[in-house]
Amino acid sequence: MYKKILVPVDGSPDSERVLDWVKPFARLGADIHLVTIVDSRHLAQAHEFAQLTESITEWADQYLAGLLKEVQQEFPSASASRGTGGPAREILRIAGEVDADLIAMETHRGSAVVRGIVGSCTDAVVRSGKLPVLVLPPGGASVTAPDKPSTILVPLDGSDLAEHGLELGIELAKAFEANLSLVRAVSANAYGGSIYGMDHGFDASQAWSDAVQSQEKEAGDYLNTQANRVKAAGLSVMTAVPTDTGAGSVIDALDDSPSTMAVMATHGRGGIKRLVLGSVTDKVIRSSNAPVLVIPANSISDANEAETDV
Repeated sequence: MYKKILVPVDGSPDSERVLDWVKPFARLGADIHLVTIVDSRHLAQAHEFAQLTESITEWADQYLAGLLKEVQQEFPSASASRGTGGPAREILRIAGEVDADLIAMETHRGSAVVRGIVGSCTDAVVRSGKLPVLVLPPGGASVTAPDKPSTILVPLDGSDLAEHGLELGIELAKAFEANLSLVRAVSANAYGGSIYGMDHGFDASQAWSDAVQSQEKEAGDYLNTQANRVKAAGLSVMTAVPTDTGAGSVIDALDDSPSTMAVMATHGRGGIKRLVLGSVTDKVIRSSNAPVLVIPANSISDANEAETDV
């Protein structure tokens, strides 16, 4: 399980609410390290306003000290630091300095004073592929976080990379005493497009239906195999094979239970939009109310990583 979690904050309530989802990990023994970044790229444009630059830096230090004091009331080992420079680069640099093994971020755009800490910066941090990132979507800021997740949702697509997310999901479910929910979507539009002969009386509807049913059975058999792994670990598991683009069903499953957390894997080359489940995962991250733990390919064994790159 994670030992140190880096939490970027920018003074906005949304960026601080991600702490509520970090606390369950901290209660398992992880240390919290807060960080705020003064974006020197913007300060450099106002170099003649030295007093303004000093005021912004002073504000950032005071804000961070105040928030740290609050967090230390429950977690005395919490720490904090301020960086100066490009937000994503500084977040990753500080994460390395403090040996963080997880970064937790909200996806809204940051405040006007300490700019770019979250929002577009989150995609840059995910894209780096250096560390797992717990991403709290914009809608998640309005949801009260539970003491701990009750369900770990793991969407699967049949790849070894996605199954790495299941391995972590099992570990999290054990730690949080949570249920596991496995989903593999089958697109009913996968067999769309022109079929030669359709304009001349050929009815492809039955063939289309048979193809979808075949994919549903294959997905169901696959999920049952993965569910047996979960049951062997002594955990409760549910499976679902939604027949649509996938994202809607996953989002519904997450939003139906405000105490659900999703675990998904990414190839680490192209950011959130290049996650292993493609547009499905992208929509889940941007549209659901639940946090998503994004696992980079770099955290997978060399053998699996080599297979992924083939």
